[in-house]
Amino acid sequence: MSFLQHKKTLRSFFANGKIRFTLILLLCFPGTVSASSAFTFVDTDGDLLADSPDSPEKFIDPDVLVYTTSPEAEKENLSERHSGRMAFIAEETGKKVVFLETASSLEEIEKMRDGELHIAGFSTGTLGFAVNLAGFVPVCVKAKGDQTMGYHLQIIVNRKSPYHSLQDLQGEQIAHTSPTSNSGNIAPRALLPSFGLVPDKTYEVVYSGKHKKSIMGIVDGTYPAAAVASSTLQRMIVSGAVSETDIRILYTSPKFPTLAMGYAHNLKPELAEKIRNAFLAYSFPPELVKAYKGADHYLPVSYKEDWGIIRHIAKYNGYTYTEEGLSKMLQKKKK
Repeated sequence: MSFLQHKKTLRSFFANGKIRFTLILLLCFPGTVSASSAFTFVDTDGDLLADSPDSPEKFIDPDVLVYTTSPEAEKENLSERHSGRMAFIAEETGKKVVFLETASSLEEIEKMRDGELHIAGFSTGTLGFAVNLAGFVPVCVKAKGDQTMGYHLQIIVNRKSPYHSLQDLQGEQIAHTSPTSNSGNIAPRALLPSFGLVPDKTYEVVYSGKHKKSIMGIVDGTYPAAAVASSTLQRMIVSGAVSETDIRILYTSPKFPTLAMGYAHNLKPELAEKIRNAFLAYSFPPELVKAYKGADHYLPVSYKEDWGIIRHIAKYNGYTYTEEGLSKMLQKKKK
């Protein structure tokens, strides 16, 4: 399949809303981007990030810094939401910063790969592709206090049920949400086998359609157990839709990171350091603190450590950052 055919297929998925979880959506990107890219990923120090260029002549130091963020992760008023951060970076670097509207994260990756984008935000699943295929260097994620924002897969049961451990669920039904959901399907398929719970073998998978339906199905006894996003469960408890006393949590996964901000690997080191420092020194205004559910600043992030769980899930489910992986994903979507 050609580059343009890949691109057309992916953009049709975006337009039709067929893929809800970014990890699955953007696992298609590797072949697409690499097919026409001059960027070569080189990592000699083992941090899983692209090395800086090997000579000063290859560094870039643009007069105007181009900035954007994932249109899938933050869907509304992107340039307005990020105007304060852009102004702060401009002040710290002494350079003009402009916002680039992009139609998708695919376009983001293409622009950074081609040298047309210098500062960007990539969401959980997108980020690995941006790192490997465009030389993105993640710097930070939103945080509240000393805790970075993120969410977990949780396996829940009714508190009145006889289930007190994951092993108790062998031979039972566990509600997943939908095939393309991370915490509702992809993550449990990768993480539960180590506890003896192999989907469709040692337990039966049933699809509820939504996290809320899975949670309510635990409360009303429809499902013996369910795999849900911790963020959805917490929101339902806070809103009073369910009571914490109705639910027993048998398992909580490692944290899945959220959208990370960073820059292109080939920026002049002094400029890259100023951008990094600007992000880490920036405080969100009150209206963004509310929009970001209490997050009011950034904290540093490690791609090697913090995205390890995401890479594990992708690998377990058979997704690779190659043309072969792209073809495999497209074939699955056609079935």
